[in-house]
Amino acid sequence: MKRLLLCLTTLFMLYGTGLAQSTAAFLRVVPDAAGAGLGGASQALPLGATDLFTNPALLDLNRGSVQVALSNLIEYNLFQYGALAVSFPLGQMGTAGVGLVGLNYPDLARYDQVGQLMGTFNQYNVALLLAFSRQMLPFSVGAGLRVVQMGFGGLEGGNTGRGFSLDLGFYFTPRQSLKMGLSLHTGYAISWRGGYQEAVPRQLQLGFLWQPPLLGQRLIGFVWGIDQVRDEPARLNAGVRLGFGFNQAGQPALAFFGGMNRLPLETRNQAIELGQLTSAERIYTAGAQLRIGSVRVSYAAWLHSRLPLRHLLTTKFEL
Repeated sequence: MKRLLLCLTTLFMLYGTGLAQSTAAFLRVVPDAAGAGLGGASQALPLGATDLFTNPALLDLNRGSVQVALSNLIEYNLFQYGALAVSFPLGQMGTAGVGLVGLNYPDLARYDQVGQLMGTFNQYNVALLLAFSRQMLPFSVGAGLRVVQMGFGGLEGGNTGRGFSLDLGFYFTPRQSLKMGLSLHTGYAISWRGGYQEAVPRQLQLGFLWQPPLLGQRLIGFVWGIDQVRDEPARLNAGVRLGFGFNQAGQPALAFFGGMNRLPLETRNQAIELGQLTSAERIYTAGAQLRIGSVRVSYAAWLHSRLPLRHLLTTKFEL
């Protein structure tokens, strides 16, 4: 077990080499308030249908019912961000999921060469995800497909770019109190009309969940993980969850959580431009979850050092 953990950690440090440019950053947002409130370190923590966005291998751990999740960032005056995910069992074959996530920046000003306002336009990003997971205790594996489209609205002629990538997921339970999750999002290119291409780098994420037994129950859970985007420093994500009233599926009736996101673990490539600032700063998170029957409502807040407070709300249903 120790040798496996050492090999995985070494893999992360060697992984982030090569040259790449970063775009489609909206896909780095964790579209689940429960996972976001834990610092984004939810690769080994099953949360429901939104697992297809972070680690598709977790989908089959929720087998038994159709699950629906809807998330949105409460920042309507600045941008619109939303995510919808649905997972459904396929009998003994496993569990499938489909998801849609989008980000739109409205009312962007457009000027001519002399600085005269010519009107406004919007910049949109949308991704469709399809995933499948199969559980083979103590393992679970998953795979998914991402289809991404970006574009501009309100401009003469407009312009759109498209690309697709693969997601691979792995989940392992070495002990009853310890879980491990690994996800790989392959690199791809956004191809725009006119032949222009933007490279989206590969992303590798490793996460752990430790739930020590306290008073005969697993009231507290610690999550941590390493996030490695190619050509960027490896970053540490970590969080803690305190839960009460767990059901058979392992979901608490009431939970509180907090975490930290994007703590650099390496010194290389620390020099950044202003436009890359939001993807380089560390973020502190906190939130809560309430379950009533088959409905779960989660809220998370991101505290940036240089940006305003962000709020994410997620509602989940079981059908």
